Amino acid sequence: MVSYKVKIAIAPCRRNMPNMNVPGRNGQVRRRAMWGREAALDVKNQVLPYIFENFANEHVEFVTLDGWDEDGIMYDYSQADSIADYLKAQKPDALFILNLNFGSEEVAGRVAKLMNLPTLLWAVQDEYFGDPDATDLHDEACGGRLLDAQCGMFAISKILQRYQVKFTHIPTCRVTDEVFKQGLEDFAAVTCMLKNWKNMRLMQLGNRPLAFTSMMFNEDELLEKFGIEVFPLSGPEASRRLLEVRERRADELQGIVDKFLTFFKAGDIEEARNSEALRNSAACYLFYKELFE
Repeated sequence: MVSYKVKIAIAPCRRNMPNMNVPGRNGQVRRRAMWGREAALDVKNQVLPYIFENFANEHVEFVTLDGWDEDGIMYDYSQADSIADYLKAQKPDALFILNLNFGSEEVAGRVAKLMNLPTLLWAVQDEYFGDPDATDLHDEACGGRLLDAQCGMFAISKILQRYQVKFTHIPTCRVTDEVFKQGLEDFAAVTCMLKNWKNMRLMQLGNRPLAFTSMMFNEDELLEKFGIEVFPLSGPEASRRLLEVRERRADELQGIVDKFLTFFKAGDIEEARNSEALRNSAACYLFYKELFE
């Protein structure tokens, strides 16, 4: 059954780095919070509500790590199996790794491998860099990048390649940017296509036309690699069934012909309504519909 609804699991990721005291330019000791938990939480609390509000709809649903632990953020390799089990229980169709700061490529790669789903990677854009001459011990960035998320995205993408995870990414940007909107919507659309592609069943009517070698396919490979089954129906058998449908459902043909005529202009409407070619096309419509069902 074709379904146009997708469920995307969002897995926020941060680096597990404690705040450190570092010397400032004037010799005073200052608190450095680069890659810190607090900043990552702030980013998550800004980004996730925006995503839910602007991208969740009747076709796209999001699930997160909220409820898995207090922060709902992954940061350590030892968490990977537990996170994968938690997300799998919610039966998502795709994985979205949201890099809140430099992130942890170990846990991100392991979770993506265990989930074995289409994966999207995105890193937030650094916007606050602090004052390089600040003396306040609580100055957040102390003149450095607070998040360094783009660098972390390079590390995560490398480990995803090594795990042979199929993934794409959104360039580092603000969540409000058009590039983010386009990237997330494209990913949801491709996820929908892949969801409906799995375990597909194909009806093959007759052989391919002689000259169309481009229509060759490998039935074994379709089944082994993608779980796609092919059900052949010979040309003579298809012709027999078509004629049977045309006779059995003859009283439905005129209504379908009239519907056809709403899609194009005919020179003589009455002549078109009585066209045997259109009645045959209407019979084909019913025949194919029965095969699909």
